[in-house]
Amino acid sequence: MISRQEFPSISELEFEEMVLGSELSVAIYITHKCCRIADSAYREFASAAQQFKDSIGIFIVDVDVEKALVSRLDVKGAPILLVFRAGIERCALLGFYREDELRKRLWSIISTGDKD
Repeated sequence: MISRQEFPSISELEFEEMVLGSELSVAIYITHKCCRIADSAYREFASAAQQFKDSIGIFIVDVDVEKALVSRLDVKGAPILLVFRAGIERCALLGFYREDELRKRLWSIISTGDKD
């Protein structure tokens, strides 16, 4: 089983440098740590993201812990996956996605910069 410590968290202070300042693709998975649906969705995301962890930045954000960052990103619901490339948001996937669908979408974004 994949633990939530598999990927680091990120704060609003780190966002500027780690995401907006990055030339590489960065995925930020925003979740509620105490929600069963979000927990299931996280397991699917973490399994899919394992394939890409050496080629992109992957961060986890809990809406209850990093409220300032969640507000800055104008997140209205969780779980949501935000993918940035060269500091620009390229994709926002809200809700539950199966591992295979997430893997396809992440690959598409990473390889081409497009969300589909």
